[in-house]
Amino acid sequence: MRLSIYAVLLSLLMLATPVLADGYSGDQIPKGKISHYRKKWNEKMQWYIGDLKVTPDVIAAAIESNPEAASEYSMAKVFYYPGTILAGVGGAALGWGIVAWLDGDKRIGKPLTFGGLGTAAIAILLGHISGNYSKSAIEIYNKSVDAKNSFSVQVLPTEQGGLGLALAF
Repeated sequence: MRLSIYAVLLSLLMLATPVLADGYSGDQIPKGKISHYRKKWNEKMQWYIGDLKVTPDVIAAAIESNPEAASEYSMAKVFYYPGTILAGVGGAALGWGIVAWLDGDKRIGKPLTFGGLGTAAIAILLGHISGNYSKSAIEIYNKSVDAKNSFSVQVLPTEQGGLGLALAF
């Protein structure tokens, strides 16, 4: 009997550990500004909402909760997916063309090399455009989070010509 209780408790702890490690339960979208950073250029990007470390899927769900940011994010995806496909095709054509050219087959190697190079350049351009739309979506989302702040202090001019503090709750 005691063994089965320990087995149940152990299995519950195994299920709860990933939730406690991330600090995010997965059911609700955390509130706060979206930010990211990378320690080194070759490391994976770390995404945060407020102080909470989240996955890119949670970032996408948070952005899609705001209609204006969601439209910018959907435009980013419109450029991202074709760019990814063109990058794969262009890279493959570039590699195949270089190998064919080095083997002495200039009839196939030269057009494939330059065609793959052009296709890869278009893919880089589409990736840049997609990144701009993604940054814009994050900025729109962060501005909407700031607008929903429950408390703010502003310095405003008074009727007498001076300055005064205005509190908003």
